[in-house]
Amino acid sequence: PDMLAKLEAAATGLNGSNRSFGSGDLMYQGDVDKWRKLANSLMLRLGMRLVKVDPGAAQSWVQKAIAGGTMESNDDIAYIPHNDPSGWRNGNGSVFLADRSPRLSEFFVNWMVGHSDPRLYVYGQSPVAGSDPVGMPNGRITGGSDPANGIENHSSWVSCDSGAEPCGMDVYMVPNDVLKGQDDPMFFMTYAEVELLKAEAAQRGWHSGDAGTHYANGVRAAMEYLSMYGAAGDIPGDAIDAYLTANPYDPGDGLKMINEQLWAAVLLNEYEAFANWRRTGYPELVPVNYPGNVTGGTIPRRLRYRENEAVANPDNYNAAVAAQGPDEFTTRVWWDR
Repeated sequence: PDMLAKLEAAATGLNGSNRSFGSGDLMYQGDVDKWRKLANSLMLRLGMRLVKVDPGAAQSWVQKAIAGGTMESNDDIAYIPHNDPSGWRNGNGSVFLADRSPRLSEFFVNWMVGHSDPRLYVYGQSPVAGSDPVGMPNGRITGGSDPANGIENHSSWVSCDSGAEPCGMDVYMVPNDVLKGQDDPMFFMTYAEVELLKAEAAQRGWHSGDAGTHYANGVRAAMEYLSMYGAAGDIPGDAIDAYLTANPYDPGDGLKMINEQLWAAVLLNEYEAFANWRRTGYPELVPVNYPGNVTGGTIPRRLRYRENEAVANPDNYNAAVAAQGPDEFTTRVWWDR
């Protein structure tokens, strides 16, 4: 609630009469009105975060955010541009280039394939041109002491000894090269997310807009903004139209459809994907269980504090644990209860 109050104060204070930082503003180049829309859009996101713990407050903040004016197009997206030669580098790109092991997950690839989603080959690429899209199964590892959990024992594994190509880890889709640029933009909040959150608000009866219209706007925006990665991210308009025709909004399955699309739209904003999954339960992920895992076969709900925190900062650590619950991966944060 304190964060929401601060966003409300910021949104109220931001208007055309404010002085700006001009070209020193990396996000919006001095456009104060876009900052106001971002404040309200963040209010919408955080308001929705209260759905489980305080639905009444959630509805109030969501309605206040929408009334205040949120993002209206992809021109309002909150992102930081990067320029590799200057040293301002995209963190995701740096990780992908330094660690060549990332693969797209089996769950994600199967969802994309099942929906004939044109984003699949923007997000990822198959190791060999023309090969079928295959995602790496969740919970499998490339090494370790438990052979049963080794990736080589999964049904999709193709042994290199067989002479087949591709084989080994090369069977699985990797992040597309277009996502690996150190000069790629880093997205913090998108118009697509705003429209999908509005769709949920309408589905819940909190917003007079049409849920189906907001859903379609969100899906379209999520596909169109990928062009900000360059020409390789362009998805033709007719492909987007065909996707929406094949995947029309169904009010009877609305919350699931909306939040699965939000999950797909925030692929490289893993913090938000994790938070929204905890809030909604979508997509319906299947936990991985194996001997010795620390959560008893359930998906973690939070991160633990560093081990030295209890020693170096015992008073605050103990106060936090008393207020939040046990310092365990399975303890839910306050809005996830």
